[in-house]
Amino acid sequence: MNIQKKNYTLIATAACFVVLFCCVVCLGVKLSHTNKKLAEMSKQIQYQFSQNSKIYTYDLQKVATTLNIAEKKQQYQTSLIQLNNELMEAEKKIKTLKDAKVKEDFAEVYLKNLKMKRDEIVKTYENSMQELTMKLNKAMEDVVREKNIPMVYFQSALAVKTPHTVDVTADVLQKLKN
Repeated sequence: MNIQKKNYTLIATAACFVVLFCCVVCLGVKLSHTNKKLAEMSKQIQYQFSQNSKIYTYDLQKVATTLNIAEKKQQYQTSLIQLNNELMEAEKKIKTLKDAKVKEDFAEVYLKNLKMKRDEIVKTYENSMQELTMKLNKAMEDVVREKNIPMVYFQSALAVKTPHTVDVTADVLQKLKN
């Protein structure tokens, strides 16, 4: 009986060691898997940190130059100056007229014509600027969405430029060209 009890004790001890060994192996596998997940999470956190430390900018002056906004504004101002010169000439002509009725009729007709010209010039310029603004906004939205950028600043609004400053002007200009 004593031998049987020793065999059972030996078998029970061996079984405990086998179970314990299996538990240790399972824990090791789980620990290895957990370590891999932690390493992946660490890499992801480092990537997110590097992305979040970036400051995205674009150069509005460069975009405006590419879109010829200054040239369009100068054309608009030139048209208004020409219109103003026409108005001054018309006023001189009106002053030289002697007949009050003719003077009044001429002034009314000519001034209405100049007002219509002015309204057309202003409308054309405003429509042109609105169209350019819409194109720029669309291009900017596309770049922001594609690059998953949280915020973009005007380059001129930043006082400091760091290695983490990313200029997206070229991307915006590329979108405008397409």
